[in-house]
Amino acid sequence: MKHLAPLLLLLSGPLLGGVASGDEPTVDGHYVLRGKANKGSRYRGEARILRRGTELELVIKRGDVSIRGPLRKQGKSYRFTTESTKGIAASLPFAERPGKKTFEARFLPRKGELLGQWRVRQNGKVIASGRELLRPSKGTGGVHLAISVDWEGRELSERNLAAIERFRARFPGVPLTHFLNAAYFTKPNAEADNLIAAKIRRALRPQDELGLHLHGWRSLIEAAGVSFKTTPNFWGPNRSLSPVGGDMGHEVEIAAYTSKQLQKILTFSRKTLSDRGGFEIKTSFRAGGWIAPPHVLEAIKASGFDTDTSSVPPSWHDELDGLALRSRLFELWGQIRTTTQPYAVETPHGLVLEMPDTGALADYVTSEEMTQHVREALTRQRKARGEVIYVHLGFHLETAERYLPRLTRTLEALRADNNPRLVIETLSASAARVRATSADEKQALEAAMATMLGEESNLPLPGLGGQE
Repeated sequence: MKHLAPLLLLLSGPLLGGVASGDEPTVDGHYVLRGKANKGSRYRGEARILRRGTELELVIKRGDVSIRGPLRKQGKSYRFTTESTKGIAASLPFAERPGKKTFEARFLPRKGELLGQWRVRQNGKVIASGRELLRPSKGTGGVHLAISVDWEGRELSERNLAAIERFRARFPGVPLTHFLNAAYFTKPNAEADNLIAAKIRRALRPQDELGLHLHGWRSLIEAAGVSFKTTPNFWGPNRSLSPVGGDMGHEVEIAAYTSKQLQKILTFSRKTLSDRGGFEIKTSFRAGGWIAPPHVLEAIKASGFDTDTSSVPPSWHDELDGLALRSRLFELWGQIRTTTQPYAVETPHGLVLEMPDTGALADYVTSEEMTQHVREALTRQRKARGEVIYVHLGFHLETAERYLPRLTRTLEALRADNNPRLVIETLSASAARVRATSADEKQALEAAMATMLGEESNLPLPGLGGQE
């Protein structure tokens, strides 16, 4: 049941526990939930315990789904049991197991936290189980915004560079994550290396991050020692490639190339930007057209990139209706929402941290939509309290004169809000925060699991029948 663990949050969240009344300490408040299914992956969520007179009620939030239910004290632990085909049960995708299911769990207080076990039972058999750590929210966190620039490798026009310089003058302290493209150096009519590098540096500041952006430019592909492909065109099979400065291939999906070929292109791109431009490319990547199926992620990991931000909510791209690219984005990223948070992707060469481009790029999103996107994240974060929420906005270098004013108006509106919970940082800074948080949670969860496995604090659920 590979899909089971993240969704069991809906089951296990309402089991956070509570107290009946009297002299026992209150457990009203907000909780951060971390757990692991015995046959599945780790999962996370949040919950709030409310007091309704003498009774306690638990409200669970997972994604767009909210559920609630009563909490009951039993001895030193807290117990939750429900049997239904609606509510919580309907929220779990047990399509292969229709019918009623019984949900049971117990939680034991331990050093200010709650250690728990849960199970799902049907027809006398346990079909899922797991353990959890429930930690009171500390009330910290915030919304962390990364702003990126896609350098397409097309041209370095004065009007677009000047637009970025005006933006940097207006927001001198705002860090940007630049996804540079080596194709500026490989075009047949390219200027001298020092002139190209000087133009790019006009947009850079010391606080910025440099990552890599890759489109299927012929000059770049062939310079890397790979045979150029003319298809698939992400605008559509009947669209011809547009020549630019003696070059072509911007519209060709980089997914057309094998993982081995992409590794050659990626390595060459990084070396070209370093040797010919003096740019030190870090470990963040975005694919041209956001097209990064699994073998692309495999290639970037093998080439030394550990963070990808090619995932994007296709809902932003209604301007592309009727074009192949929008269908491709739904195919690759149909599960990505504007609220999707960072997640790990397993490749043959190790994990890639996927940092979703939650707000797409300014070409496709209005200033009002970008502003609302960040404000809605701040609202969610305020309600969640101890959580950190990550959001992403950006623009293209090649269309900066036309679309960067949208982002300018958004940042002016956010600056006027003066919300102390909004942090603007580079993508690598956000990624480092995600990794550090995940490592801390993993260590705490594993310690809790070890404790729960001990004989003294094991929480058996009596009367269980059947096998898992």
